[in-house]
Amino acid sequence: MKNPRDMLAKLRDDHARLQARVTSGDLMNFAITGYHMIEWIRKDPSTPGAAKVDLTTMYDSSDIRACRDIANESKHFELKDDYKDRVTDKTSAVAGWGAGRFGVGPYGEGEESIVVVLLDGTRFDSLTWAKRVVGAWEAFFAKHGL
Repeated sequence: MKNPRDMLAKLRDDHARLQARVTSGDLMNFAITGYHMIEWIRKDPSTPGAAKVDLTTMYDSSDIRACRDIANESKHFELKDDYKDRVTDKTSAVAGWGAGRFGVGPYGEGEESIVVVLLDGTRFDSLTWAKRVVGAWEAFFAKHGL
């Protein structure tokens, strides 16, 4: 990893793994990459100043903030109630027969079905959320010519 474009490529790879089969570990990796791209852009000396200033739009995105919350939850074992600007209430994972997409995952086990739940009660499937995160970053990179 040498620059923000490398991180975007990693985010796309993490997303592809989730699309192939949803697992908690891959979702955690995706969230960590999805949030820490901010750091890579902010600290990269070749990134234009306008892009660095515009990072506030990414900080304000509930999808990117959910990345932050999930990344922090993975680091600290739980989401703290007093965490500043928290948007995520929980993630809910179910595995076993009948969970996840039909025909995905090991026979008799299937794949995990993971739902992200925000504090405002909004719920969405992890694959829907991941697609929005990738789309937001791709739009940001296109907007700033990164």
